[in-house]
Amino acid sequence: MSKTFYTIILSVLILTISVSCVRRKSAMDTFMEQSHSSLNDVKLPVQESRTMTLCLGNNNKVLYFLGNRDKPLEGPVVTGYGKDSLDKAIVSMMGKMKNNTDSCLIVLIKPSDKSTYKNFVNTIDITNVVGVKSRAVLDITPKEVDMLKKAGAY
Repeated sequence: MSKTFYTIILSVLILTISVSCVRRKSAMDTFMEQSHSSLNDVKLPVQESRTMTLCLGNNNKVLYFLGNRDKPLEGPVVTGYGKDSLDKAIVSMMGKMKNNTDSCLIVLIKPSDKSTYKNFVNTIDITNVVGVKSRAVLDITPKEVDMLKKAGAY
Protein backbone atom coordinates (compact mmCIF):
# COMPACT_ATOMS: atom_id res chain seq x y z
CA MET A 1 0.00 0.00 0.00
CA SER A 2 1.18 3.43 -0.79
CA LYS A 3 2.12 6.25 1.49
CA THR A 4 -0.75 8.34 0.10
CA PHE A 5 -3.29 5.72 1.18
CA TYR A 6 -2.06 5.80 4.78
CA THR A 7 -2.09 9.60 4.75
CA ILE A 8 -5.72 9.65 3.59
CA ILE A 9 -6.77 7.05 6.19
CA LEU A 10 -5.02 9.00 8.95
CA SER A 11 -6.66 12.26 7.83
CA VAL A 12 -10.13 10.69 7.82
CA LEU A 13 -9.53 9.19 11.26
CA ILE A 14 -8.38 12.50 12.73
CA LEU A 15 -11.32 14.34 11.17
CA THR A 16 -13.81 11.81 12.55
CA ILE A 17 -12.38 11.96 16.06
CA SER A 18 -12.23 15.75 16.15
CA VAL A 19 -15.82 16.13 14.89
CA SER A 20 -17.14 13.65 17.45
CA CYS A 21 -15.28 15.44 20.27
CA VAL A 22 -16.64 18.84 19.25
CA ARG A 23 -20.24 17.61 19.07
CA ARG A 24 -20.18 15.63 22.32
CA LYS A 25 -21.62 17.25 25.43
CA SER A 26 -20.85 15.96 28.86
CA ALA A 27 -23.37 15.71 31.67
CA MET A 28 -21.44 18.34 33.64
CA ASP A 29 -21.64 20.81 30.74
CA THR A 30 -25.39 20.31 30.54
CA PHE A 31 -25.77 20.82 34.29
CA MET A 32 -23.58 23.90 34.33
CA GLU A 33 -25.59 25.53 31.52
CA GLN A 34 -28.54 25.91 33.86
CA SER A 35 -28.50 29.11 35.83
CA HIS A 36 -27.97 28.83 39.57
CA SER A 37 -30.94 31.08 40.26
CA SER A 38 -33.30 28.68 38.50
CA LEU A 39 -31.96 25.79 40.60
CA ASN A 40 -32.48 27.67 43.86
CA ASP A 41 -36.06 28.59 42.91
CA VAL A 42 -37.16 24.97 42.56
CA LYS A 43 -39.24 23.77 45.49
CA LEU A 44 -39.64 20.02 45.76
CA PRO A 45 -42.06 18.38 48.16
CA VAL A 46 -39.59 16.66 50.48
CA GLN A 47 -40.28 15.72 54.07
CA GLU A 48 -38.19 17.79 56.47
CA SER A 49 -37.45 14.65 58.45
CA ARG A 50 -35.54 13.25 55.46
CA THR A 51 -33.29 16.28 54.87
CA MET A 52 -29.91 16.69 56.55
CA THR A 53 -28.07 19.94 55.84
CA LEU A 54 -24.28 20.18 56.12
CA CYS A 55 -22.90 23.73 56.33
CA LEU A 56 -19.14 23.66 55.79
CA GLY A 57 -17.29 26.19 57.95
CA ASN A 58 -13.70 27.09 58.75
CA ASN A 59 -11.02 25.06 60.57
CA ASN A 60 -12.39 21.69 59.38
CA LYS A 61 -15.76 22.27 61.06
CA VAL A 62 -19.17 21.21 59.80
CA LEU A 63 -22.49 22.34 61.23
CA TYR A 64 -25.32 19.92 60.53
CA PHE A 65 -29.01 19.77 61.31
CA LEU A 66 -32.01 17.70 60.34
CA GLY A 67 -35.09 19.39 58.90
CA ASN A 68 -35.82 23.07 58.47
CA ARG A 69 -33.13 25.58 59.38
CA ASP A 70 -35.56 27.75 61.37
CA LYS A 71 -36.96 24.85 63.44
CA PRO A 72 -34.59 21.91 63.09
CA LEU A 73 -35.77 18.48 64.21
CA GLU A 74 -32.22 17.75 65.42
CA GLY A 75 -29.26 20.05 65.85
CA PRO A 76 -27.61 22.24 64.92
CA VAL A 77 -24.46 20.36 65.91
CA VAL A 78 -20.85 21.21 65.05
CA THR A 79 -18.51 18.33 64.20
CA GLY A 80 -15.31 17.76 62.27
CA TYR A 81 -13.72 15.37 59.82
CA GLY A 82 -11.80 13.18 62.26
CA LYS A 83 -12.50 9.62 63.22
CA ASP A 84 -16.14 9.03 64.17
CA SER A 85 -17.35 12.55 63.48
CA LEU A 86 -19.23 13.55 60.31
CA ASP A 87 -19.46 9.99 58.99
CA LYS A 88 -20.88 8.78 62.30
CA ALA A 89 -23.47 11.59 62.31
CA ILE A 90 -24.61 10.77 58.76
CA VAL A 91 -24.83 7.04 59.48
CA SER A 92 -26.83 7.79 62.63
CA MET A 93 -29.30 9.94 60.66
CA MET A 94 -29.55 7.27 57.94
CA GLY A 95 -30.39 4.68 60.60
CA LYS A 96 -33.13 6.90 62.00
CA MET A 97 -34.59 7.32 58.50
CA LYS A 98 -34.79 3.58 57.95
CA ASN A 99 -36.29 2.97 61.41
CA ASN A 100 -38.87 5.76 61.31
CA THR A 101 -39.84 6.47 57.70
CA ASP A 102 -38.45 3.61 55.59
CA SER A 103 -37.04 6.34 53.32
CA CYS A 104 -33.55 7.40 52.37
CA LEU A 105 -31.77 10.44 53.74
CA ILE A 106 -31.25 13.47 51.50
CA VAL A 107 -28.03 15.37 52.27
CA LEU A 108 -27.69 19.03 51.31
CA ILE A 109 -24.06 20.20 51.22
CA LYS A 110 -23.59 23.96 51.59
CA PRO A 111 -19.99 25.20 51.56
CA SER A 112 -19.35 28.65 53.01
CA ASP A 113 -16.75 31.09 51.76
CA LYS A 114 -14.61 30.11 54.79
CA SER A 115 -14.56 26.39 53.94
CA THR A 116 -11.82 24.76 51.90
CA TYR A 117 -11.94 22.70 48.75
CA LYS A 118 -10.35 19.82 50.69
CA ASN A 119 -13.26 19.83 53.16
CA PHE A 120 -15.75 19.87 50.28
CA VAL A 121 -14.07 16.85 48.68
CA ASN A 122 -13.88 15.07 52.06
CA THR A 123 -17.62 15.67 52.54
CA ILE A 124 -18.42 14.22 49.12
CA ASP A 125 -16.16 11.24 49.86
CA ILE A 126 -17.84 10.61 53.21
CA THR A 127 -21.31 10.67 51.65
CA ASN A 128 -20.11 8.15 49.05
CA VAL A 129 -18.51 5.85 51.61
CA VAL A 130 -21.50 5.75 53.96
CA GLY A 131 -23.91 5.18 51.07
CA VAL A 132 -25.91 8.40 50.79
CA LYS A 133 -28.10 7.94 47.70
CA SER A 134 -29.43 11.50 47.39
CA ARG A 135 -27.35 14.60 47.83
CA ALA A 136 -27.15 18.10 46.43
CA VAL A 137 -24.65 20.94 46.59
CA LEU A 138 -26.34 24.29 47.17
CA ASP A 139 -25.38 27.86 47.99
CA ILE A 140 -25.32 28.64 51.66
CA THR A 141 -27.87 31.21 52.83
CA PRO A 142 -27.16 34.22 55.06
CA LYS A 143 -29.18 32.63 57.89
CA GLU A 144 -27.00 29.51 57.70
CA VAL A 145 -23.87 31.68 57.77
CA ASP A 146 -25.27 33.26 60.95
CA MET A 147 -25.74 29.76 62.39
CA LEU A 148 -22.07 29.00 61.62
CA LYS A 149 -21.00 32.27 63.29
CA LYS A 150 -23.04 31.55 66.44
CA ALA A 151 -21.50 28.08 66.63
CA GLY A 152 -17.96 29.43 66.20
CA ALA A 153 -17.45 27.63 62.91
CA TYR A 154 -17.15 30.66 60.59
